[in-house]
Amino acid sequence: MKWQEYFAAGGEIPGTGDFDGDGKTDVATFTRGPDGDVYVAPSDGTKFGPGVKWHDYFCLGNEVPAPRAITVL
Repeated sequence: MKWQEYFAAGGEIPGTGDFDGDGKTDVATFTRGPDGDVYVAPSDGTKFGPGVKWHDYFCLGNEVPAPRAITVL
């Protein structure tokens, strides 16, 4: 089963966690590089929605996200 069409490509780092507080595990990707964008695809428990940009300038360059709230895949 395909979860997403284009998510966590290339050097992006995917992670999981309940990012919207609804008790369901969502998936996030950290683009890193010069933009350091964070995209989250929320889950309704049966499928993931489209990836939505949640943050700019987070994990710039080669930084790796490591908050306790996510599991890096």
